[in-house]
Amino acid sequence: NPLLHYYLCVFSELEDESTKPSAVELKYFIITGLKNVFGEVGAGLDFDVLKYSEDTLTAFLRVPSRGLVKLWSSLTLLGSYQNQACAFRVLQEASLAKTFSAQDVELFARLTGDTNPLHLDAVYARTTSFQKPLVHGILVNGLISAVIGARMLGRGHVLLHQDIRFPAPVFIGEEIVATAKVRRVKMSLAFLTVSCSVEGKVVMEGEVTVMMEASSGATASAAPRQ
Repeated sequence: NPLLHYYLCVFSELEDESTKPSAVELKYFIITGLKNVFGEVGAGLDFDVLKYSEDTLTAFLRVPSRGLVKLWSSLTLLGSYQNQACAFRVLQEASLAKTFSAQDVELFARLTGDTNPLHLDAVYARTTSFQKPLVHGILVNGLISAVIGARMLGRGHVLLHQDIRFPAPVFIGEEIVATAKVRRVKMSLAFLTVSCSVEGKVVMEGEVTVMMEASSGATASAAPRQ
């Protein structure tokens, strides 16, 4: 279907981490790569940089289905930028790890007023089926916003909707790995599946909808427009 568009979430890796190309410079760089590989036909490929973040060097690119292979191929072959080594990775997901301490949980309880002893009192927790104090679920959920902002979409995104489940508890001191995966993009909205796990066991999972700041980022998932 020539009218179908694909969205790529692309992450740029530059040898000099202080180099921060603008969205215009990024697009020109990609066009140059297309021209080098496919000539003038490649340089004329119609694609858009929907969002670009100079902080994370990630971008959402939109390309017609007929140009997907050309764009993807060119990105993988781009090896230098301003005389320094560079690489583009087409991504579908990102993750980060975090361990919450007892002090973190106590601070959250003070800030929110959620002083349920199941989170704060080890003696009380031993009288329950959990046996140990739990990390607040909302703290675990907060890691999803962190991974989306720090590793994927960059600053300016707004969480609009989430549907999440907590199939297993998280105990204080356990390392949590939070993962977000781009499922599809429609206009300024990104739809993602998310999860958190502890030693491979899923402790939180669900779906979120995020509104992206107009014209800001670089990070890609080959997800078809729907």
